[in-house]
Amino acid sequence: MNRERIDSTCAAAGIAIEWRPFDADRLGGLPISHHISRTAYFRLMLGELLAERQRVLYLDSDLLIRRDLSRLWDLPLDDAWCAAAVDVGCPAFDARLALPNFRRCGPYLSVFSPIRNYRRLGFTGREPYFNSGLLLIDLDAWRRERIAQRTIECLETHRRFVWCWDQYALNVVLAGHWKRLEPRWNVGTHLYEYPSAEAAPIPADEYRRAVVDPAVVHFTTNRKPWHFGVPHPYRDDFYAQLDLTPWANWRPELPPEPLKRWVVDRTAELRRLATVSGRHALLRTFPERREASVSRRRSR
Repeated sequence: MNRERIDSTCAAAGIAIEWRPFDADRLGGLPISHHISRTAYFRLMLGELLAERQRVLYLDSDLLIRRDLSRLWDLPLDDAWCAAAVDVGCPAFDARLALPNFRRCGPYLSVFSPIRNYRRLGFTGREPYFNSGLLLIDLDAWRRERIAQRTIECLETHRRFVWCWDQYALNVVLAGHWKRLEPRWNVGTHLYEYPSAEAAPIPADEYRRAVVDPAVVHFTTNRKPWHFGVPHPYRDDFYAQLDLTPWANWRPELPPEPLKRWVVDRTAELRRLATVSGRHALLRTFPERREASVSRRRSR
């Protein structure tokens, strides 16, 4: 049923869609947890799945596209094997070593070291760390460098250190071989944790562009705007796009958990937002306030 809806949506927009089969059991031994299934690892196999192609723009399914992606498609990769944006929640193998403003942004990071065993792997800790939700991939390089085999071997060998699933292996295997995209091309939810440009782990001008005019909004974490009661600056934009599809007018209902538990969980979340980000927490719910706040900071 969902496939039929997707087909009809694409057909109405004049978009050709091709479904390619893949046996998920081939990846059955890889670690999964939380809201992640084995499908997260399918991107590792793109060189095989798209054997006749030289390039692909991979997109996670929880993205809101706000700008023309042809600018990315036409980007020269030079000798890089892929292009990606840094993960705004954990932008380096070890943020304590890599970020000159760590004292300012440290309290807001999701984790200091997403590659916990980086020393054992021969890295310095200063290597940048990307989010794998949007990848411009050189498929010839993907096949030549055996990315699928090497990432799977990495996941199996270092299983107890794996954090963020495929993203761990891709950052280890592709270290030094990926091209940096400006963060606005993959703006994860964690960006709104930072109360100011000065407290963000990316350059101030890039932070401002990502907040005011993200090209791609990535609804990261297991709390999505299509879940009941979850705030996000682009929640309304998401539903505006959804209403252009066969899922028009769908909205989440109160989950079947006890109401008291739901209220307690949401209250705790609001308190956390207020504690971590102060006034900036309001910006997550009201995009116009977020933009006005950034404009005021820019004028100072």
